[in-house]
Amino acid sequence: MLAQDDYYRDTSHLTHAEKVRIDHDDPATLELDLFWRHLEALAAGAVVPRFAYDFASGARRVAGTLGPAEFVIGEGVRVLLGGRLTEAATVRVLLTGSPERLLERRIRRDAASRGYSEAETRRRFAEMALPRQGRALAGAERAADLVFDMDWGDAEVEETAARLAGDTSRPPAEPPPDELLPAQPPPTRTEGTPP
Repeated sequence: MLAQDDYYRDTSHLTHAEKVRIDHDDPATLELDLFWRHLEALAAGAVVPRFAYDFASGARRVAGTLGPAEFVIGEGVRVLLGGRLTEAATVRVLLTGSPERLLERRIRRDAASRGYSEAETRRRFAEMALPRQGRALAGAERAADLVFDMDWGDAEVEETAARLAGDTSRPPAEPPPDELLPAQPPPTRTEGTPP
């Protein structure tokens, strides 16, 4: 699995006060072209460096190698927005959740691995994450084959496995309602098309 979060630009030279002002939901903070090249290389059977990004220190380091692999997972919402990879993917899965649940998850994650206080996480979520995620998730939902709640279980795993095995007899799951995602207009019909 190649994780988008490991492709953040190194910020280890910054102070903590400077780091907490970084909007990690801004795609400019990521080396996305390198991420996409590495995903493409893995899909072609090559070996790539495995990066590890430490949010507390802001350091990105090479932590080994990945590949060759029979099966490649690109993790991160930007994978679904990556044009050339979106088209090449066998199955595109998006996990969604309510803003409240996403905030709870971020508070736990940020305290454990990023060195942010709960107040810092709440501020960053309101000022940075929510405005960008609404736009990113709307585009990602359109690109996804399957959309599941972030607490997905056995049924969703089975559906994803069936898709990977080439079974398209089951329609994609309906996305759960989520106030982060804008409402989509109903499909338009042209005269003479059945309802």
